[in-house]
This record gives sequence, structure tokens and C-alpha cells, in this order.
Amino acid sequence: MIPTLLYDGLTLVKGKNFESWRTVSALIQQVQIYALRGVDEMILLDISSTNKKTKINFNLIKDITENIFMPFTVGGGIKNIHDIQNLLKSGADKVSINTAAFHDKKFIKEAVKIFGSQCIVISVDYKKINGSELVFTNSGKHNTNKNLYEYLEEINELNVGEVLLTSIDRDGTMLGYNIDVIEKATKILQVPIIASGGAKDYKDMLKLINKTKITAIAAASIYHFKNQTPKLAKSFLKENGIKIRE
Repeated sequence: MIPTLLYDGLTLVKGKNFESWRTVSALIQQVQIYALRGVDEMILLDISSTNKKTKINFNLIKDITENIFMPFTVGGGIKNIHDIQNLLKSGADKVSINTAAFHDKKFIKEAVKIFGSQCIVISVDYKKINGSELVFTNSGKHNTNKNLYEYLEEINELNVGEVLLTSIDRDGTMLGYNIDVIEKATKILQVPIIASGGAKDYKDMLKLINKTKITAIAAASIYHFKNQTPKLAKSFLKENGIKIRE
């Protein structure tokens, strides 16, 4: 169970379909709240670094992670080996790479060779256009016209640790995960998938787990805007026979 925290500067934000961003709270404060609630790990994604060309705030990551002992995956604006090295030195356990991964597979192969598969997560954002799931980059702003499933086949050749798969259509809607797409993706990919985009409630998570081979679930809106928590989600799933990380 992985909360996804999207931030712009020092502010935690959440949007809908990767647009209409609104402030949720102070980023560091929210991280501390989740830490006290005993989540398994967290994903921190800087929505400004890719498109606004702002530099990655390594000091912020250091401030967040130095007193909180859980795995952190950090993404946003990662373009080279130097960025990964600095994020890991700042306290990140894994890095999530989206736009640079799509455009430069040699970079990903080199990163895996240097830091190990377990450190590298490829983030894949997709949207349905004219009946086909297409890959988007640059925080959902650029349509690559690449078929999602073809891209997932290519990712298999990169030997990364995980794939963070996010539905732009479902993002922030709380209408439920796109189970059909996730099921197809788990049959194609040879690495674990973190499902993201559209979490509705605990029953929705249970349905996703029972219908696919998913091993990790990311969510944001239901934790920010509903009276739901990762801890209660874990309890519900455990009560319904799902093996949950303690």
C-alpha cells in the first residue's frame, strides 16, 4: 500500500486527469503523518521539474527522508546518472523515471548497470485515445502516439525493478482502477507493477488484487479527500484473505 505524494515546491498538490492542480497541504507535514500511520513506503513525484525545467530539490528530499525510516521512491525531472546518484545520496531508495526513460533507453540500461535493477522504476502514464491506450510523457502533456502495450514489451528488455503504471483518465477521479488495462499489463511485463490512478475505496483495491497479478497499489485522492487511510486499507484487505506486508 503506497501513498503517492505529488508536490510543487514545498506544497503537496493533487489534480484530476493530470490537470486542475489544487493544494492539499504542506508536503513535509503530510509525509510525517503517513510515517506515523505506518505505511509500507511512499512515492514522491515532483510535478514541476519536467515541464518548468526547475532543478531537482535534493535538499528537500534529504529533509524529508533523514528522520523517516521507510522506503522512498522519488521522481520528477530525472535526466541523467548524476541526478540518480544525488537522489540516492539524499535519501531516496528508488527513483522513478518517466520522460527520460521513454526517450533514452541507453540511459536506463546504464542506470540499471550502475545502481542495480531494484533502484530503477519506470513510470508509465497512459490515456485512451480513439480506442487505444497511448503513452504520454512530460507529466501527461505530451502524446507520444506510442501504443502502451508495445512500450511495455520494450520495457521488458531494460531489466528495471518495477513499473509505476498510471491511468491519466482515472487519475484523481476516484472512479476505480482500470482493471482491464492493468490485467493486460501484468501479462506482458516481466517485472512487478505498481497500479495507480482512480482508487475508489478498499473494495476497489480488493477487486484489483483478485482479478490481476498486481503486487503493489498506489493511491492519493482517497487518502487526501476521503476518510480512508493506508492502515485501514491494509486491515480490510487482510480481513479478506490478502497477504499484506506487516
